[in-house]
Amino acid sequence: MTTSAATSGEGITHDSVALRVEDASRRFGGRVALDGVDVVVPRGVIVAVVGPNGAGKTSLMRAVGGRLALDRGVI
Repeated sequence: MTTSAATSGEGITHDSVALRVEDASRRFGGRVALDGVDVVVPRGVIVAVVGPNGAGKTSLMRAVGGRLALDRGVI
């Protein structure tokens, strides 16, 4: 899973961030679901997570919601 330049967090202050994910990584056996994902969502911004099947969308959302532990990284 990759992120765009719009989610890099450059120029966004700590107080204006609704969600920050740094270096999120998760494996299921030998399968990599998330590999170093970084996402910053500013307050008041609506974002969509899109991608093909198996790209890690559900794993990312479960980790953000506290339902999936990461192998590495912070939310």
